[in-house]
Amino acid sequence: MSEHEIPTQLLLSLMDEELQLTVGCTDPTAMGLGVAAAVETYIQHVPAWEKEPLVSQLSSLEVTVDRNLFKNASSVGLPQMGESGIPLAIALGALIHDTARSLLLFEYISPDLKLAAHELVKTVPIAVLVDETSREVSVLVSARWKDGCISGASIKGHHNRILWTSFNDKKTMSQVVAEKIEDNAFPQMGSPIVLEDLEALARAVEKIPDSELGKLAQGIAVNREASNEGLSDMYGFSEGPSPVRLVYEARRRVENATRARMGGKNIPIMATGGSGNHGITVFLTLYEGWQLSAINPDHSLLQGALLAVVVLYLIKQKTGILTPMCGCAVSSALAVSCSLVWGLGGTAEQMLQAMNIVLNSLGGVVCDGAKVSCSLKTSLGAQVALESALSAMKGMVVPPSEGLASDSFSGLLETLRRIHVEGMASFDQTMVSIIRARNANKKIEGKSE
Repeated sequence: MSEHEIPTQLLLSLMDEELQLTVGCTDPTAMGLGVAAAVETYIQHVPAWEKEPLVSQLSSLEVTVDRNLFKNASSVGLPQMGESGIPLAIALGALIHDTARSLLLFEYISPDLKLAAHELVKTVPIAVLVDETSREVSVLVSARWKDGCISGASIKGHHNRILWTSFNDKKTMSQVVAEKIEDNAFPQMGSPIVLEDLEALARAVEKIPDSELGKLAQGIAVNREASNEGLSDMYGFSEGPSPVRLVYEARRRVENATRARMGGKNIPIMATGGSGNHGITVFLTLYEGWQLSAINPDHSLLQGALLAVVVLYLIKQKTGILTPMCGCAVSSALAVSCSLVWGLGGTAEQMLQAMNIVLNSLGGVVCDGAKVSCSLKTSLGAQVALESALSAMKGMVVPPSEGLASDSFSGLLETLRRIHVEGMASFDQTMVSIIRARNANKKIEGKSE
């Protein structure tokens, strides 16, 4: 029996940090946000820029990103643009230059802005470089201007975490980052609190009333609304027993919301784990799972969503935000299966077994970049998460001597870390090489720095 206690305020703080309202894929948005910060900095130092059109003042843009951002941003649809492309995302960021929008940077794209973005791509040299050494979300921007000035910006660690901006090589730390460093407001999850104790984590979640989980309620509502966008019965399943129907409905809704988002629909999504697709998979699957008649009435959907958000966070602490395996299938399904078992009244051991079943089912599903067909993987994750939770509740066990199974949650997290950091380290390099070859005739310089 666990004797650890986890402060509920720690979980609420983590929830506020992890949940982010987004429009469009977060990866090209991060690139656009970095460029927006660099252009915004130039405007602050050279107010007379408005005398001439912005495009005519820019000399060149150079954006260096980690290989995962490059991989994910290459083919995904941009909101309201009807097309994809890293240069277009960079151009939009330069033209919008409003960092206050954060991950909603591309929420409002007018026809005039679309035309201006295409014009900027044609007239301003844009170099996109890949930093092969970075293991975290990373955007480094250098904007050169015709008056000889150079402005820059750095995003590091999270898609909207602007670390610093610069003007003529003089850096200024982001005020938001400075405040976090000073206040130490964000919980450091490697602390002695032992968040990897599933029993203690479940007990802490149970103490938090739904009235304090309004942001999660918003996330579920927003993401369910997104799943209504052109909803169709693409799988052709017939009516069946309640669990079968719920699995079908979860897969259908997750697939549809992902497809709409990746295709560039202008729909808000509540992200978690650094990804809107994570938010879609987690919240929509849990919503359907909580319709099961066996759900413990004392365990609310919002509490279950919080548990999943925390478990997903712990996974991402080990693997990184962007990963060689498809996080939206594997990591989201792991978190959802754990939460569903708790919702069904299962034990910590059954929660672990559900995750073992998921990992042995989906381990090795790779991330080949963000695009519309991600919907096939996120919906598969939804299906496997539900089925794994139900199987664990029926007593299914994957012995720790088999494959990717572990005999503890901390052991499972370590296995995930080793797979991502050691076992699949070269996959992202291979995938970037494939994308570069595909884009050989496009205006993208996918060079290594």
